[in-house]
Amino acid sequence: MSALAILVLAAAARVSYAGFSIEPPTDGAWTQVRDTDAAVVFMKRLDHEAHTFGVAVLSRPIRRRFQDVQELRTWVLAQKTQNPNPARYSMEYAEASPEGPGPMCVRYVTRVIDGGPPDFEQPRSLTLNVTGFACLHPDAPSQFYDIQYSERRPGRKGRDRALALEGEAFIKAFRFEAPPDAPVEDSAPPPARDRT
Repeated sequence: MSALAILVLAAAARVSYAGFSIEPPTDGAWTQVRDTDAAVVFMKRLDHEAHTFGVAVLSRPIRRRFQDVQELRTWVLAQKTQNPNPARYSMEYAEASPEGPGPMCVRYVTRVIDGGPPDFEQPRSLTLNVTGFACLHPDAPSQFYDIQYSERRPGRKGRDRALALEGEAFIKAFRFEAPPDAPVEDSAPPPARDRT
């Protein structure tokens, strides 16, 4: 296949939303579970019920203004380390550094131990690893984007390298497009940790 044909195929695979575009996962193991301008989520079917993997772009208006990317980094870390349910979750690791598809972006990595819902017949520990970019739109800083991949695995296992490569391909293919023209509204709360 020629380089031009590869470029044409890559361009055809890109899907645009209000303010951004992505390259959706393409193999048959993926299912799109959300498809709105505010939440684009794909889940990959895996062999074990307790092992899940997904990629997402979550966006929302934000009223907060940041002086610089370091202030954004501090805010992102505070958001990512909030614990909605201390009886179930414990934060094991969180880090963020300036990096991403725009000037006001940080790359973050978190690891959370999930004790499981109270209705588990046999309580077991799950490890939830989430990696992504948290960004403000370069032309509309009142619009916040969280471009991420997440993996939940039984026990205290590390990341699956093959899945991490797929996740990295998804987040690195994210591109900002013309900014959405929706007015800023009250910020919606971040999605529940057990849904990302």
